[in-house]
Amino acid sequence: MEIGNYIIEEKLSLKGNYNLQEMNIPIELIGLSDRVINSLKTAGIDNYSKLINVPIRDLITIRSFGANALKEIIDILENKDLKALDINNSSSSGEKGYLSRYDYIIRLSIKNDKEKEILKLRNQGVTLEEIGQSNKLTRERVRQLESRATKKIVEAINNDDKLIEYLDSISDKGFIKADKIEEIMQSENDYIFIYCLKNKNVKGTYYIEEYDGFLINGNEKILESIKEQLPLIVSKDKLEEEIDKIVKETNISRTLVYEIITKSYIIYKNYYGKYSLDVSEMSAYIINEKFSGKIKITNKEKLLELAYLMDEYFGTEYQKTPRNLQARVMDTYVLIERGTYVPVSDNYTIDKKVLKKIDKYINDYKRNALPLEALYNTFKHDLIQTNVTNRYIFQSVLKKAIGDKYKTSRDYIYKNERYDYAEEVIKFIKDSKTPVSFKDLLKEFDEVKPHTVMRCLLADKIIYIDGGYICADNIDIKPNELRVLKNDLQLLLSDNETHVSKNVYDNIGIESKNILNQICFDAPDKMYFLLKAYFFNDFSFSRPYIANKNINIERGYDKLVKEIINRKETYVKEFAGLKEKYNVVINRFLEFIDENMDSFILVSKDRIETLTNINLDENQFSNLDDILDEFMNGENVKSAYSFKDFNELPEIGLAWNPWLLYSIIKMYSEQYDVSTTSNHFRDAVPLIVRKNYDINEDDKKAFANDKYYISDDIEEWEDLFDEQI
Repeated sequence: MEIGNYIIEEKLSLKGNYNLQEMNIPIELIGLSDRVINSLKTAGIDNYSKLINVPIRDLITIRSFGANALKEIIDILENKDLKALDINNSSSSGEKGYLSRYDYIIRLSIKNDKEKEILKLRNQGVTLEEIGQSNKLTRERVRQLESRATKKIVEAINNDDKLIEYLDSISDKGFIKADKIEEIMQSENDYIFIYCLKNKNVKGTYYIEEYDGFLINGNEKILESIKEQLPLIVSKDKLEEEIDKIVKETNISRTLVYEIITKSYIIYKNYYGKYSLDVSEMSAYIINEKFSGKIKITNKEKLLELAYLMDEYFGTEYQKTPRNLQARVMDTYVLIERGTYVPVSDNYTIDKKVLKKIDKYINDYKRNALPLEALYNTFKHDLIQTNVTNRYIFQSVLKKAIGDKYKTSRDYIYKNERYDYAEEVIKFIKDSKTPVSFKDLLKEFDEVKPHTVMRCLLADKIIYIDGGYICADNIDIKPNELRVLKNDLQLLLSDNETHVSKNVYDNIGIESKNILNQICFDAPDKMYFLLKAYFFNDFSFSRPYIANKNINIERGYDKLVKEIINRKETYVKEFAGLKEKYNVVINRFLEFIDENMDSFILVSKDRIETLTNINLDENQFSNLDDILDEFMNGENVKSAYSFKDFNELPEIGLAWNPWLLYSIIKMYSEQYDVSTTSNHFRDAVPLIVRKNYDINEDDKKAFANDKYYISDDIEEWEDLFDEQI
């Protein structure tokens, strides 16, 4: 039996040289009627390859499949131009040739112009509802037409094993823009192919709407992974250069990197930010770029420059409030030495195993508050292995690592709620019942520095008596005796004057004096501590002064400053006595001098003088920086002890020496600043430092042993003589 050119025993084939047998083209794309397609599919024949490999006699046995159906198939195979579908045909080689087969598939699949128009509008981003309104169709009907038009094309794309391979070959490292596909395809139907390629059911491509492009064999997770590899901040002026660097380091598609930065990043004044940048991230970028990766927050010029650059780079307004910027740096950066911070990085970390040991140590510690320095010393060996080389770094890194679990301050870490360490000292003294010596306290609190213990002893409940400390709660004094003391004190202070404790002790009532003698508080200082412990809320106390509650007692610090000003000249060796006189604690002598430089200055290692006594004039030092330039000879740090050209400095009625030079530079130099090798004035060597240079501990160590042998103090000459012998 023959039908057309076919014999019933034969298989379907074409007379041409088409090599389509290998193709898995869905039968829906050949142009058959729905009735024939459904019949073939019930027999498991769903693509062209299967169709041409079934004998005709088997075809005509299919239910609802007769001679008309067979003739329809033969007509299509003989009359339709299927060459475009042949991926093995030589004419299909090259970019346009491969994609042109989809032009033919689209022509077979799209039944009418209305469907084409719908796909065109959808590809342009028009909604189903908007298309329906303009075509007088319901939204659901538009969706049905779109689905029918794209279904066969999507199936063809998913059945084409070589399409993804081909798209990958023409992409830029796995990413290709939609407009490049259009450019290669060069067909009136290219938009339909691209719209179908965007379909979420298509395998092997991930469409990124924001960039109007496709990740080949990609997905959302891969895109996020790519974004994570990109830098936080990118310069707008050096965009191309920075993209080249990123591509070289990451091997990511240059096209995709450009799209991400220009379309996903937030645009600041002169930079792109991966997301909404906070002050710490902006300042960290500038510090790494402009300040060699670290900043000294006590350097006001540097801080102001940082604030200015933040506005210049990102459009912030921190140049108006550098104090806020300073606070943010202190809160979020890593402190690597006193006053010097660096942005957080992987360079400073604590190993997880070490962190676990630290956590256990804190939990097992006998007190609620643990000194950070003691904790650092315990784990020092382990910490140095991860670049945590001093307690400053340790404090910053630990705070960031366990800040959610424990509270920290500058000197302590707290297991429970943060509290004053003096509570532990007070508790120990109270539990002791008898007076506790300072030596006993240092032995009990051996992990704490002596000056810290001393600070704790200033608490209201602590009283010093006969070489030891006791808690006021342990004193054997009755309530009626306290009332007598309070009444006598009120009577004595009724003149609303400020009284020295000795005056109070000498003039207090006889009954009160007997009470004080009975409990062994028979001296002005002892009485002062007792009265303060019990009547702190009723009177004003500022050792050694006592006054009514409404009287503002002038601080001992202010009185000390006034006395130095009134004296006009004060010797350094007198300073300790003045501090004791006004009961002032000053830990760093040079800081005290610097704070009051508008009133007095250090004119030698031995002496302080008031400015009114010297009568300095700024114009006298107009060439100061020129003299210093010659001395420094391009170096950043030098010891003031090595300065010899005092004869070039103006006559100011004082003998020039390194410490006077230190003071004058501090006051008048525009290009230089000063520092010292030590915080302890006795051991300190004055240093001249170029402004904007961050002096470090190595610089200080280099000059720590410098000597200066000129002094107007005869005793020092004698000490020097003995030392040389």
